[in-house]
Amino acid sequence: MRESIARNVVMRGFALVVTCVLPSYAYSTMIDDFASLQRAEAYGPNGIAGSYADDSKVLGNERDLLVFTSQGSPYTSLDLLSGSGTSNSLLSHNEDADVLGASHVVWDGPDGDCLSIDFTGLNGTDLTESGLQTGFEIEVYADDLPAALILNVYSDAQNYSSFTLKLNGAIPPGSNKSYTLPFLGFSPSGGIGADFTNVGAIELRIETIYAGTDIQLDHIATTPEPGSILLLLGSALTLTTARRR
Repeated sequence: MRESIARNVVMRGFALVVTCVLPSYAYSTMIDDFASLQRAEAYGPNGIAGSYADDSKVLGNERDLLVFTSQGSPYTSLDLLSGSGTSNSLLSHNEDADVLGASHVVWDGPDGDCLSIDFTGLNGTDLTESGLQTGFEIEVYADDLPAALILNVYSDAQNYSSFTLKLNGAIPPGSNKSYTLPFLGFSPSGGIGADFTNVGAIELRIETIYAGTDIQLDHIATTPEPGSILLLLGSALTLTTARRR
């Protein structure tokens, strides 16, 4: 009888951790789920277009879009669209067949400016959540050709770090391939590099190699190291077992 009661206490404690703790732990900071509608469309060659949009659900409450074309015609374009897809929750970088270009997405607080970065606009955000989060997760919904995703993290204008994620293409729509970019994997690109406990701005660049590339992203968020989730579960289970004794 006592063993049965103890077993129930342990299982209930374990279930509490799984249902209540892990969901909030899995994505401590959703940078952007691209659910709100926003567009920037540039016509080539040498086109440029940008926009900014208030969104209380993205980091810093504002998303800036900026696109450049290096190749194309006056009638073809690079279209960067947030809120695309049947679920209205994708970021789509769509190049016409003869267009080559780059897209920039910036989270730097509510500055009302898509042409320049406010390098301290996020007011020293701690992306690590006091050490719980160890990297970024970028989920790619689709990618038809090789390209690069470059993530820049700024503590200020002088100190920032970068990570380049090379995509090989051949990701069919709906495949939702997830990539983890560890904070420790970033390289200093300016000054002493970024302090991930003191972040002022984040910039995502989509840079293509071949004209006509189409890429869709599902979301970008912080993420814990998988092993830390298991450690959390183990610690909670041990604590629950100890309490029932």
